[in-house]
Amino acid sequence: MFIDAHAHIYESNVEEVLTRAKDALVDFVICPASDFKSIEETLKIAEKYEMVYACIGFHPQDAEQYLNGGKQFLIDMAKHKKVVGIGEIGLDFHFGGENKELQKQIFDEQIKLASELNLPIVVHIRDAMEDALQILQDNAHILKGGVVHCFNGEKYHAEKIMELGLDFTVGGVLTFKNAEHLRDVVKSLPIETLMLETDTPYLSPEPYRGKVNEPKNVVLVAQKLAEIKGDNIENIAKITSKNVKKVFKI
Repeated sequence: MFIDAHAHIYESNVEEVLTRAKDALVDFVICPASDFKSIEETLKIAEKYEMVYACIGFHPQDAEQYLNGGKQFLIDMAKHKKVVGIGEIGLDFHFGGENKELQKQIFDEQIKLASELNLPIVVHIRDAMEDALQILQDNAHILKGGVVHCFNGEKYHAEKIMELGLDFTVGGVLTFKNAEHLRDVVKSLPIETLMLETDTPYLSPEPYRGKVNEPKNVVLVAQKLAEIKGDNIENIAKITSKNVKKVFKI
């Protein structure tokens, strides 16, 4: 019934986590990797478990790895049958962004690589929305679809992202008491542009905020989204899962 479109399950007890996910009616989990080590671990998990798919890329905080053999590594790993996207990639200026120019360069290069590989992108944006949007807009003509993960921008940011043919994932933050503004933005977005995520092991939804997250909790995100949209959870599950399958071709 449900798909968790963004979960880092390589940092968990995979067997137990996936069993609990199945029990919660989670059909698929997309696991984005962000550096050499996590890419290798994620692909091993995807090979072993039918319900797991992988996205591969270099997180902005690991941008330097891309310069040290990362590009060819992605090209080689993208041949794996369970790889469905390039990500997570993007910009993260939260901790000062001393390497802003390098981040922007590598983000741009990975977008272009995703296009060459005919794969969608999974975009991480933190305290860098305007710069990230500019890079995405500069590459609008080559984008093969994708999502802005854990979207937390304004309505006008969302409109620009939709103009690029990109979708959004929403996660546990949607349930936080202080996230009224985000809920208002998400309410304005077409349900056909939304997917569910947990960002496991981070950002657990209420009432588990502060605890280790896992894919089974995507159901709580779906419940909150259903409440925001005035819809039932079955319909939310159906449409968001359809969106994931369309973008990632699973």
